[in-house]
Amino acid sequence: MCSSARETCEVKEEFDFLERTRLEFEKAVQFINAEVKHIEKGIVKRLEQPFRQLTVTFPVKMDDGSIEMFTGYLVQHSRSYEPTKGGIRYSPEVKLDLITALAFDMTLKCRVANLPYGGSKGGVCCDPKKMSQAEVERLTRRYTYEILPY
Repeated sequence: MCSSARETCEVKEEFDFLERTRLEFEKAVQFINAEVKHIEKGIVKRLEQPFRQLTVTFPVKMDDGSIEMFTGYLVQHSRSYEPTKGGIRYSPEVKLDLITALAFDMTLKCRVANLPYGGSKGGVCCDPKKMSQAEVERLTRRYTYEILPY
């Protein structure tokens, strides 16, 4: 019994985070349409896709003098309310789909909390635990420089 429960749990964890977010959104729309009031299809379609997805690759000088290349992402999910709100995630697991899902979640959180912001999220694929504070600072400065126009 334990191994089958563990297998089920592993399958759920392997399930794509963005797809899981979209499925939860679909369930919420169905609930609202059935219990509260009908949501226009145009509004749902607009919320299903992010407004902007940006991928940047940039160099950072490391403490030992070497130059490392990093990939960062910025997703602005909704600009219905501006400015957009979100943070920056630093992790070796950062991918565009994860950042897209987190930006989508931020849009929904802002609307539920009635905050006048659109949802966004940024992320850089790196392992900050293996970097010095100065390296993370240089990485952050360069990443924000790259996304500044957006």
